[in-house]
Parts: sequence; structure tokens; C-alpha cells
Amino acid sequence: MVLSEWVNVAAAVLVMAGFISILFYQLLTGVPPMPSRAVERQAAVQLLSETSLCAQSFPSQPGVIYELGSGWGGLALALARAFPNHQVIGMELSWLPFWVSRIRCRKQKNVLICRKDFLRAELPNAAAVVCYLMMGPMPKLEAHLNRCLKKGVPVVSLAFWFRGRTPDQAFASSGPGVALYFW
Repeated sequence: MVLSEWVNVAAAVLVMAGFISILFYQLLTGVPPMPSRAVERQAAVQLLSETSLCAQSFPSQPGVIYELGSGWGGLALALARAFPNHQVIGMELSWLPFWVSRIRCRKQKNVLICRKDFLRAELPNAAAVVCYLMMGPMPKLEAHLNRCLKKGVPVVSLAFWFRGRTPDQAFASSGPGVALYFW
């Protein structure tokens, strides 16, 4: 085989490995890595902007915004740019989206992308939590947030809402909306 054939084979193997990895983690978690739309990212930022994240005294005390299931990194970047005084910690379990997200966010100083199962993670000092998941894991996530969040922490969910809670505020767009809860 000539070098160009080896390159083609290697590229095909990498693409197939990426596809299998995404499929495996989708089966494991019930959530495919779906990018958020710009309107959804803007709605999440708008809803969080109306909370204590922008209170007069809060910017002097930076907090942590957790993005659970950070996927390809678009929402983490939007949050980091909108709230530069806060640390944005994205958690993603699937290898391929994790690395894409790490690469996309590498120049944004206030973003840290971790390869982690957020259902097993403590969320210390959470100033806010944002998630864009699927309906299946929402009950488990709700129970997890009940255990580890302090009272009053804002939680924004894109498209898939918590069944056991009524949103405190919602932003409707063309398609699924974005909901804000105070835990």
C-alpha cells in the first residue's frame, strides 16, 4: 500500500472509532451529543442574567457555573463570554465531544472542560447550573441536584424540563423552550 492509501485507511478508522464512541456513550447515558442552537444559548444567558449572577454585589465574588453534559462546547463558550467573572466548568462523559469541546474552549480562560459523569460529581460552590440533556436522565439529575445544590441556586434547562418542578421563568422560542428553576 502507498502512503495515501494508509492515510485513507487511518482516516476511516478514526471516523469509525468516533462514531462507535458516540454511539456507545449515547447508549450508556441516553443522551446524544447535540449542539445547542444560538437562540437557546442566548435564552440561557438571558435567564441567568436576570438572576443573582448579575446582582450588584455578586460580580466581586466570582462563582462557578456548571454546564452538565457540555457536548461540543458551544454553550460553555457562550456562558463564559457572558459571565467573564465566573468560572464555567463543563462536564462531558463521551470522549469525542469532550476533546472537541476542550479544543474549542482552550483560549477561553474561564472555561474548564472535564471528562466526568455529572451524576457522580459534587457541585461545590455552584452559582448556577445549566444543562441540555434528554427527557430520560432528567429525573436522575433532579434527584442529584436535590442532594448537592444549596437552596436558591438557579438551574437552566434547555429543551428538556424537570417533570417534578414548575419553571420559575421560561423562554419560548421556535421549538423547545428554555426553563429557569430556583433550587
